[in-house]
Amino acid sequence: MPNNTDAFVPELWAAEAVNQLWENMIFAGTVHRDFENELASYGDVVNTRKPGAFVAKRKQNDLDDVEIQDVTATNIQVKLNQRVYVAFMLGDKAQSLSFQDLVQIYLSQAIMANARHLDRVIGAQVYQFLNNTAGGLGQMTAINSHDYLLDMRQVFNDNYVPTMDRWLALCSRTETLMQKNDLFKQAYSIGDSGQALRNAILGRVDGWNTFLELNTASVRVASDATATATVNGAHAAGVTVLNVDDATDITAGMYLVVAGDWTPVKVLSKATNALTLNRPLKKAVADNAVITKLTLTNVDQSSAIAAGDDGVLAVSNGYPAGWLKPINVNATAIPRVGQLVSFGATSTVEYGIINVETNGSDYLITLDRPLEEAIAHNGVVCLGPAGDYNFAYQRNAVALVSRPLLVPRSETGVRAATAVAHNMALRVEISRNSLKQGHLVVVDGIFGVAKLDAALGGCLFG
Repeated sequence: MPNNTDAFVPELWAAEAVNQLWENMIFAGTVHRDFENELASYGDVVNTRKPGAFVAKRKQNDLDDVEIQDVTATNIQVKLNQRVYVAFMLGDKAQSLSFQDLVQIYLSQAIMANARHLDRVIGAQVYQFLNNTAGGLGQMTAINSHDYLLDMRQVFNDNYVPTMDRWLALCSRTETLMQKNDLFKQAYSIGDSGQALRNAILGRVDGWNTFLELNTASVRVASDATATATVNGAHAAGVTVLNVDDATDITAGMYLVVAGDWTPVKVLSKATNALTLNRPLKKAVADNAVITKLTLTNVDQSSAIAAGDDGVLAVSNGYPAGWLKPINVNATAIPRVGQLVSFGATSTVEYGIINVETNGSDYLITLDRPLEEAIAHNGVVCLGPAGDYNFAYQRNAVALVSRPLLVPRSETGVRAATAVAHNMALRVEISRNSLKQGHLVVVDGIFGVAKLDAALGGCLFG
């Protein structure tokens, strides 16, 4: 029988857990990190800083006094509202296993779930940068993929984004198309002796550190996407009112894709055949260009929710602002992991869906962050169009904040430990469940994710 002396030592579990979390989170090492070894609780607010810019001065004469500039920084509050955990039960039979066996069988799977959750959260931040875009939904090919990459670079250059630490997280489909382009196949010319080609990564291309990230927002098929109308008259890039030939089948709240523009736009209001959009068209569209609409669905939650100890207010139905758990929606349209979503016909707040579960005939969707606005029962759920939403960002576009959690007192009968590594912390609790006659293991951590600078991120549509 294997040696099981260390099988249930929480310090070992925690140390292994935090290292595995780091190894499996690709996004974590590429965004702004904030960590202090201070205990925190769910809902706590921490402060991170975005340094201000200096302005270079010139001297007229050799002995002119220098002009001393103030050191400034913008304080950005990040709420620790990503309480991520996995809990599982180990039966008495597991006590015969060594620590290595338990890690391979159970802990690795638990950490993979936590890592996937956090990576999806960071990847979904792309929807907060839809003012900086290039490419077109469903329009990328192997031939034009390099042009799209250069267009994205121009957007960043025009925003004066620093050239250092520019990252581009690619969806599977986009990465495959780029690999088929001869410009990307010339791995030896990149100077890595062909490693990029052999390992199926693009490496540094055109100023981007490009990498395949399977948790980047991508939707292959959007439910009930239907060609519904045509544009009435040519429209220039930058307009926010779209005139259509017949808007009978279009209602406020729907996401649209207009041929020629190929970006997701939401209808905020409709006046006869004039549609007011939530953001300008990125490209000019021709007269009679086809418009594709996305079907709306609804919130399905008629019960009251009591106020929480985290400051979330009570609601008689629907969900309150600050709600972080799953949201129940009906099955009029099928939500997808990675999909763009907003709530209410006139709201401009947009989220990404990081998890979808079935709930009878309904669906439970989990968002990348808490609700910013309360939503009511039967309120409209606006699902975005299909496509790849490749995340382009400079390191300081998004912050990932981590803090250690309090370890329970030993007299409670819980064996627990917190481990810190790579500026992240995880806690492991192991307790005996007499009813189940097994060990309950909870692996959890507390994190915050926030947009730092709207100019430093963007979306490469594919």
